[in-house]
Amino acid sequence: MQLTLLPSELQAHIVSGLNNRDKKNLRLTYRTLRDRSPLRIDRLFLSANVHNVEVFCAIADHKIFRKGVTEVIWDDALLAESNKHRKGNDVDDLPQHLERAKQMEAQLPLNVSYAYYQGLLMQQESVLSTQADIEALKYGITRFPALKRITITPAAHGALYTPLYETPMIRAFPYGFNYLIPRAWPTVEPGFSPCEAPPWDTEAEKNKWRGFRIVLRTLAEQEHHISEFILDVNGLCTGLNCHVFDEPCEEYEDLVALLRKPDFNRIDLGLLVSTQQDEGWPSFRSGHLKHALGEAKDLQHVATASTFRDFRLRELSFLHFYGDGNYRNLLCDMRDKLGWRDRSASERPKVIIGVGGGGLVAVHVGRATWVGDEVSEFLYGDGLNPFGREGDSFSPNQIRLGFGVERDEFEPGFERPWAQYDELQRLGYYPDVRLQYEEWKKSLSDDLST
Repeated sequence: MQLTLLPSELQAHIVSGLNNRDKKNLRLTYRTLRDRSPLRIDRLFLSANVHNVEVFCAIADHKIFRKGVTEVIWDDALLAESNKHRKGNDVDDLPQHLERAKQMEAQLPLNVSYAYYQGLLMQQESVLSTQADIEALKYGITRFPALKRITITPAAHGALYTPLYETPMIRAFPYGFNYLIPRAWPTVEPGFSPCEAPPWDTEAEKNKWRGFRIVLRTLAEQEHHISEFILDVNGLCTGLNCHVFDEPCEEYEDLVALLRKPDFNRIDLGLLVSTQQDEGWPSFRSGHLKHALGEAKDLQHVATASTFRDFRLRELSFLHFYGDGNYRNLLCDMRDKLGWRDRSASERPKVIIGVGGGGLVAVHVGRATWVGDEVSEFLYGDGLNPFGREGDSFSPNQIRLGFGVERDEFEPGFERPWAQYDELQRLGYYPDVRLQYEEWKKSLSDDLST
């Protein structure tokens, strides 16, 4: 049945579930569908890129679209990482790899990619030198009446061919454009030592968090109705330098000014803590973070990279334990000492735990193993502890194989059981090495016989 023959109410319901890209295609088919498929622009992107700035300002000047913008996402990316090993041992025909493979096959000639990349660098230098992104933000704050949230992220570009956000800059890339994935803040590869967090006392150090400084300064200088401020690291081993809370500074005072605003109700802080745990957490014992949060009289939501999401959801992910502490003993103590088993099923907290590499060395940025149902079975039922084994002191922070699910922050299609290699083979994630060996032997035999 044709969409145009459906009742207008049903058409509107169907169209409401489409993204803007699909709506644009639909609007090109029939005039009726064009009129019944209004575009919805509720978030915009800013970065040191001419195209992002131009689109941002164009929406700010649009008499209709500007009224629907509720969020500005500042892409603070500056650095890069290698991506060539992200596929690992997976078979080639997994859905999340097929589109990437098409783009890799369609890679531009090196000289063309290099020239395009140099153009991006020139655009970036132009924006930085003219402060066009800063001026756009100042303008946008005055033009978006529904704007309530500003998000700053170092991870907008995600992984190669799988961006976290499809910004105007990224959507304009030529198909198959292979480039160095930029990151903003100091970022460490999984398995390496934590990033250093030098003292917050030089412009060079502070400018590694350029977007954080710009946004807070702008909000301190202008009238606004921002009620949510989010630093979104999206699984990266990074965050805001915690030394900003050592003692009062311009950035700290700007943050306090934001928190004091009437109706400000949410702050998410991903923090880079470096070696704080070995030094007694001086940046947090200073009392300045506590004071800042205390100034937010209407605050309803506070989160760091691993804090609780709501009253009945407890997320205890990526924890560092002192001494002999570990996840296995933590869950045992929670089961035996908190009394949660005595609560009704509807009042029992749901506990979710994520660890990189199942508790071993994480191989890829943004990839982790998660246990939730298994934790509930242990806390409230007769299930096994998903961490370690009884009497095994070498694995109390490792998730047992056969428990949990592995997911990737940058690849929504990447999800698989945390299981033995042969089980993942059976499920079709990895190739059968025995078949490969037999094919190799046959090929070798054929070569020798000729």
